[in-house]
Amino acid sequence: GHSEDHVDAYIFDSIASFTEHHKAFQNSIDSVEALLEERVAGEHEQCFLRLLFVNVITSVETYLSDFFITAIASDKTLLRRYVETNPDFASERIPLSTVFTAFEEIEQKVKSGLVQLAWHNFSRVKPMFKNTLLVSFPNDLGNIFRAILVRHDIVHRNGKNAEGKTHHITKKDIKDLIRDVREFVLTIETEWAGIQLQESAGD
Repeated sequence: GHSEDHVDAYIFDSIASFTEHHKAFQNSIDSVEALLEERVAGEHEQCFLRLLFVNVITSVETYLSDFFITAIASDKTLLRRYVETNPDFASERIPLSTVFTAFEEIEQKVKSGLVQLAWHNFSRVKPMFKNTLLVSFPNDLGNIFRAILVRHDIVHRNGKNAEGKTHHITKKDIKDLIRDVREFVLTIETEWAGIQLQESAGD
């Protein structure tokens, strides 16, 4: 009947908007792969490879942030779940006289908090995805975790680790990282699609 069409359209729209983030992620990674084919003169090669390495992590961060923000912006239930499960909000005390104002401002407060979040901080981001979207990150993210630490050293320590040793990035490092992040993003997409289908079956 008519309401089923409505549900389908809704699900299509929500999945379409996520596919959009997936597509942006793919495009970003495709660019890195294309650039890996470029010849860069010896002395500049390390600098070039570092930039590409960092860019792969940035692609994942952008994906996670766009995914999460779109999800809660398009569904009040998820927004509420985020606020109710976020430890940052648990300690806030609201006088009853300001409860309506607080309610009106909550969405803006949430959005600005999310925009400022460091999305490569997986220890923060993983529980957010789990508690709000019911999406579990894969257990084995060791390689991506290590890459995030290397990214930190490249961005903040000019490529040196805490012991002062310089990270040497190879093309293989980048290709391996690309393989891992593609798999990671695909896992999230698949989980989310499964959740959408369950919810639509439950309606």
